[in-house]
Amino acid sequence: MGSLVVRCYTKKYDSELSALIVMGSPAKNGALPAAKFLNGVIGTFRGKHHVSGLINKLAFSSYLKNIPNPRTEFDWLSVNENNVDAYIASEYCGFPFTCDGFRGLFDEMGDTYDESGWSVSNPSLPILFVSGSEDPCIGSKENFEFAQNFMEKRGYSDVTGILYEGLRHEILNEDEHDAVYADIAEWLSHQV
Repeated sequence: MGSLVVRCYTKKYDSELSALIVMGSPAKNGALPAAKFLNGVIGTFRGKHHVSGLINKLAFSSYLKNIPNPRTEFDWLSVNENNVDAYIASEYCGFPFTCDGFRGLFDEMGDTYDESGWSVSNPSLPILFVSGSEDPCIGSKENFEFAQNFMEKRGYSDVTGILYEGLRHEILNEDEHDAVYADIAEWLSHQV
């Protein structure tokens, strides 16, 4: 969700930033209005703290479709099984969102990809998108490029992206994390 939050912040306060890194960016989703409506109906009748298995399944069920023989429902996070196991073992991770949690997620996604309301006062803001090529959040290489192009169409002139072949969502926890950190450090060295 951080990649949505930082773009919602940028939308209004880009003058406060000297550089922006967007990691693991969720793709724009055409089913968002229907998901918001259904989640709202369930939340109205069951309460905002209700955990809806249906909404959770609709939101995340496709995340495993391109992973051969997944061991767990969280294999989409990382190629490294130890990372997935640590995530599952943590009391702070792996719990499903409530209806209110999904409302926040859906609102952020809608705001991120809403073409209106962008106060671009820092059009030369350097923006770097990074993600694993197998991260289901990005949807596809085309969706990853769409997210970058979306920022360019808002008026930002310095938008680049790096896809890491074979990595999933948590690219900073994969075995290849040193290469990711090195690329980010190299990019940042040109922004200072």
